[in-house]
Amino acid sequence: MLRLSVLITCLLLCSYCFATALATDSQALPTKSDAHKPVNPLHPHHSVTIELYYPTYILPFYHTQMPDNSIYTNSTPNEQQVKHNEFKAQFSLLVPFVHSIFSNGDSINFAYTQLMYWQLYTQSPYFREINYQPELFYSYLHTNTHWRTNVGVMHQSNGKGGDLERSWNRVYLDQIYHSKQFYFDIKPWFLIFKSHSSTLHNPDITSYLGHGKWIVSYLYHRVTFSVSSRNNIESGFKRGSVTLSISYPVFKQFRIYLQGFAGYGQSLIEYNHYTNAIGIGVALNDWL
Repeated sequence: MLRLSVLITCLLLCSYCFATALATDSQALPTKSDAHKPVNPLHPHHSVTIELYYPTYILPFYHTQMPDNSIYTNSTPNEQQVKHNEFKAQFSLLVPFVHSIFSNGDSINFAYTQLMYWQLYTQSPYFREINYQPELFYSYLHTNTHWRTNVGVMHQSNGKGGDLERSWNRVYLDQIYHSKQFYFDIKPWFLIFKSHSSTLHNPDITSYLGHGKWIVSYLYHRVTFSVSSRNNIESGFKRGSVTLSISYPVFKQFRIYLQGFAGYGQSLIEYNHYTNAIGIGVALNDWL
């Protein structure tokens, strides 16, 4: 039932994207950059809107060099081995629901991000891993600058239960610089409520996923180049990860999206497993 609901969500998301790309309406769907603009003081009554947040994409062709088959023993349909080629997708939504608390540039926000790895190219397709990440945060835009500060809490888990359960809870401080051509984000965090999540299921998770991450993105002739790093310096370059992406807009709502990954923590269930991966598909938004 869970597999079917996620598949329906993906299909609805793709249908919506296709419809908006062909629409004649000139107003674009709000993105992460729109969500971080100052509130217009001439319109004090704000309705609740749903906007794109982190990059939202589908990668029908995603290749993982070394999947950790040992984790999935006795947990796949018909005891199938995890295939190297699969379907990867992520959607991320932001709901700013309280505006202008102390200034015109602040808000309280709820966000939800879901990351999915779908073993589509097998005899009996199944989702090998789904990561759920809700978060709640206060956001403040510094006056007359490109800087924004977010302070919040987030939960991330895979919902599998038992020995395959992975989860952690974090509080974070997110410092963001955002201009038309450049995006920089540094986000330190530390764990909270450990006895109810990380200590139970993955007590050494920070040894592999660290206590923060940073993202740099640059727009060059309509092409967006992005790199993110996690736990590399903290671990002495022994247990970190790097994600690279390139995107290029081909329609109003679509980008060709290429993504590469190297390191630990491709997904929560494999937080302590090293692999390399690359995929190509389409995205609705990017950091810029």
